[in-house]
Amino acid sequence: TSGIVIIAKTSVVQHAFDKKRTHFHKNYDAIVEGQLPTNHISIQWPIGRKPGSIIERCCTIEGKPAHTDITVLSSNAISQNMVDQYFTHVQCLLHTGRTHQIRVHLSQLGYPLAGDDLYGGHLNYIGRQALHASHVSFYHPMTNEWLELQAPIPSDMKALLTY
Repeated sequence: TSGIVIIAKTSVVQHAFDKKRTHFHKNYDAIVEGQLPTNHISIQWPIGRKPGSIIERCCTIEGKPAHTDITVLSSNAISQNMVDQYFTHVQCLLHTGRTHQIRVHLSQLGYPLAGDDLYGGHLNYIGRQALHASHVSFYHPMTNEWLELQAPIPSDMKALLTY
């Protein structure tokens, strides 16, 4: 995953960034394999560890609540060897922050991230999962200043949309 990462410089600030007290608005750009059937999807499926794995997650009723809103931005078809591969550029808004949440929710829908071979995507067109933290906004816990951080979509993901 590329994009914005927030790191506290001191332990005081790190403690002040407690998830229960600081609400983050996080938007991710993702490119999924296939064409989604609708322009907006709200997913509220619990996520937990996949049995037998310490890395993989899955949608399971034993998991913790997870909520992702998906909005389609555009789609593109790439023709190679007489076969069309469709990619859809989506924006994901996280309401919760579970491990692999976007990857698991989209894979469960049948639209894995391009390049995400752990959850069903393929490495044919991009060498990593096509997921990018593009926008984060929050109130700074020490100054109470509203901050909005943005990172443009990287060139390897842009290439899938303009191939």
